[in-house]
Amino acid sequence: MAFMAVLESDLRALSAEARRRYPAVKDGAEHAILKVRTVKLSVIGLSCLQKLIAHDAVAPSALKEILSTLKTHAEMADESVQLKTLQTILIIFQSRLHPENEANMAQALHICLRLLENNRSSDSVRNTAAATIRQAVALIFDHVVHVESLPVGKFGSGGHISRSSSVTGDVNRSINNSDMNRSWEHEIVSRGQSLMRETLTNAGKLGLRLLEDLTALAAGGSAIWLHVNSLQRIFALDILEFILSNYVVIFKVLVPYEQVLRHQICSLLMTSLRTNAELEGEAGEPSFRRLVLRSVAHIIRLYSASLITECEVFLSMLVKVTSLDLPLWHRILVLEILRVISTVVVVAYLYPYHGFCVEARTLRTLFQNFDMHPKNTNVVEGMVKALARVVSNVQVQETSEESLAAVAGMFSSKAKGNCVLEETKLIPTVPFSSAIYYGNVIMDNKEFKVFLMIIAIPTGVLYVGILVSFSCIEWILDNDASNAAVLVASEAHAITVAVEGLLGVIFTVATLTDEAVDLDSPRYEYDPVERYNGKTTVLCIAMVDSLWLTILDALSLILSRSQGEAIVLEILKGYQAFTQACGVLHAVEPLNSFLASLCKFTINFPNEAEKRSAVPSPGSKRSEALVEQRDSIVLTQKNVQALRTLFNVAHRLHNVLGPSWVLVLETLAALDRTIHSPHATTQEVSMPVPKLTRESSGQYSDFSILSSLNSQVSKSSLKLFESSAMMHISAVKSLLSALCQLSHQCMLGTSSGVGLAVSQKIGSITFSVERIISILVNNLHRVEPLWDHVVGHFLELADNPNQHLRNMALDALDQSICAVLGSEQFQDYVSSRLQDISHEMEAGDSQLKLLECSVISPLRVLYSSTQSIDVRAGSLKILLHVLERHGEKLYYSWLNILEMLRSVADASEKDLVTLGFQNLRVIMNDGLTSIPADCLQVCVDVTGAYSAQKTELNISLTAIGLLWTTTDFIVKGLLHGPTEGKETG
Repeated sequence: MAFMAVLESDLRALSAEARRRYPAVKDGAEHAILKVRTVKLSVIGLSCLQKLIAHDAVAPSALKEILSTLKTHAEMADESVQLKTLQTILIIFQSRLHPENEANMAQALHICLRLLENNRSSDSVRNTAAATIRQAVALIFDHVVHVESLPVGKFGSGGHISRSSSVTGDVNRSINNSDMNRSWEHEIVSRGQSLMRETLTNAGKLGLRLLEDLTALAAGGSAIWLHVNSLQRIFALDILEFILSNYVVIFKVLVPYEQVLRHQICSLLMTSLRTNAELEGEAGEPSFRRLVLRSVAHIIRLYSASLITECEVFLSMLVKVTSLDLPLWHRILVLEILRVISTVVVVAYLYPYHGFCVEARTLRTLFQNFDMHPKNTNVVEGMVKALARVVSNVQVQETSEESLAAVAGMFSSKAKGNCVLEETKLIPTVPFSSAIYYGNVIMDNKEFKVFLMIIAIPTGVLYVGILVSFSCIEWILDNDASNAAVLVASEAHAITVAVEGLLGVIFTVATLTDEAVDLDSPRYEYDPVERYNGKTTVLCIAMVDSLWLTILDALSLILSRSQGEAIVLEILKGYQAFTQACGVLHAVEPLNSFLASLCKFTINFPNEAEKRSAVPSPGSKRSEALVEQRDSIVLTQKNVQALRTLFNVAHRLHNVLGPSWVLVLETLAALDRTIHSPHATTQEVSMPVPKLTRESSGQYSDFSILSSLNSQVSKSSLKLFESSAMMHISAVKSLLSALCQLSHQCMLGTSSGVGLAVSQKIGSITFSVERIISILVNNLHRVEPLWDHVVGHFLELADNPNQHLRNMALDALDQSICAVLGSEQFQDYVSSRLQDISHEMEAGDSQLKLLECSVISPLRVLYSSTQSIDVRAGSLKILLHVLERHGEKLYYSWLNILEMLRSVADASEKDLVTLGFQNLRVIMNDGLTSIPADCLQVCVDVTGAYSAQKTELNISLTAIGLLWTTTDFIVKGLLHGPTEGKETG
């Protein structure tokens, strides 16, 4: 317009100068002024026309004439007129003049396409034309949805997707979003073909013609209806990708659209996905490959239920690409499809599409349609193996340590919510092209922020890497691909994508498992013997059986090689989620394998290389450094994190662990020994991210880690065994059985020797016995079904040749018997018996009799079943403690006690006779009132036996005196029968 204004001014000056002498020149100049002013008038006229259309002041019948006028103006070379023309066309699509016939629709779109592809158009005109076409397509398909009376907002993935700080958050958000669409999806599935329609309205036909032409243009052909011979394939494919992701319901309900999708669009994408030949032109450009993969992702995520064969082909091709010798950027693009939400950090609005590893509904559908179908390919298993293969390759990469450090940095930044480090200076060792640079980047005609990550490598070199998903790919392409910094950043990006993909699968399985049992995660309060047989449960079990080994191998590898706190915690969350799912589903082998792997990370035994390079930490004593390296035990903060996860699993799966308790208990016993071992040290590891707690020196001391572990084990272990009071009774039995099994395993080989191995075994037995007592004490309210488990093991332990173990068993038996007799439950039984409540007497007496006899009888069994003097003496000491503390509560077990003491009187060992008589004196002096009347005769007989024994004269004389005491008690009972009888009854 500025040029036109200057030209008009010059023509006016010429006309004024030639007005008198050269009238012909004057007339020519004025005629030219009129032509020049036509551009300005056109702009004004188009503005007026826009206002009229926007206010519905134009009749629909005038649309054909308006489009003809706009076509003429679009051919004008003036930029302002072209821009006004594009604005007017967009307003037409937004108004009541929206084209309703093929001719008008094709002409309106043709005008925009002509301006887009015209080489003489300016950049602003081409950009505006592209934006106008995108908006026009959206308006056209919105109109189709409205006219065809289709549900609004169903299935479309539109909108901007933000990236959460963890894979768990992505899965939860995915589930919430998919729940909103589930009802309509269920309706389509349940009603099947009855909901789909063959016939189309006029608007539907127009949309179909547009879709067919866009597909042809994306394939490199010509658009017959739009009268366009060629169009940038990238632009056409971008429009198709937008339609696929935002108008799913059209393809779900309208059969003609579904046919175009199946036969034309899928064929286009399959051809474009091929990698076995050199692709020329646009098809070989990264931006085109990216769009192809995004479109494939939409089809798999949104249409897998109806396009089963096509999705199988797509998934097989994607999995194959990950193992081919292709550029790293290409493989990363595919990994982006196979993992969780596409963006690693920010700029989620740049490429708003989902990967489908965290799409629980999608993954479920894929597994049902393919892996569970014997005639189809195991595509989900293939996806997981592809992701695991990327993680496993870290073992053979020359830059593996640098890449792992970068991966740890990525996870750390994401966990903190920070995607950019404070460092802003460009490192000159990494060349940047003029198109991509630190700060801003122009992509798809839009400006976005690009963030760099500064990676500190142990060698002291600084590397630069981009953390913006596909921007990373663009950056790599514009730089020297052999550069070490680019290689490290790319490898780290690939590993991060793969790890997050595996974690996404894990959390999806866990979420589906929660749904299968219809319980709220993470607590599982139900009968452990109950098994679930629903369809979702069968699906989850099949998924676990198919995927667990691959996932475990990959995660255990990356966990063993990683030191960053954020990545370790994220992987351990995956361990916990998958282990809990296996427990709920009663998948024993995967459960035990994940538990065993998790237990391994609670304690480290250094390999030979680590031993040779080990450096004592500042907190280590000099004497400890002299210990043989084969005896050394290395502890790190990873142990604390793994231990916390192990306790979480044990708490949440206490009702279903069953025999798997042994794995947990073996680990706790080993840690208990390790923490108190003089050989325990800590491993100094340089880490690129902050640890849990750091000293001012930036390193851990032995004391801090050992103290932390000791606190973790003590508090969590105490809480775990205290919580047994709330477990199902069968779960408590399983826990006791596991403790007994652990103790029994260690009992072998402890009869002789005093070496380190024997000491460790005795330590494990001590751990087991202490925990058995703890469980018993916390379950006194239901001790009856547990008592035989406890006492049986103690009796077995008391028969061990090792003196230390025998003493341990006797102490444990003493504590257990006294704990039961001193419990509130036992006291309640005694109180009910003394109160003589008639209607409860029979049941109460039966329970009390069984409990009391089962608690006391092990002492007689212990005494009579062994020839060991110290064990027999121990059983008598326990009986003495019982009589002194709880003798007045006993009633039904006196016969067993007296018969046991009667057998002691015949013993030849003086110490045993002395202990037996001490028990008898307590009974005769303090317990006669508690003894039933029918046992008094037995009591007199036992006392007579001690008076007749010849081992100790003083005992015989004292026993005679006790007989006089008994006589006095009986006489008083005869004189005051009713009162005393009631007291003793």
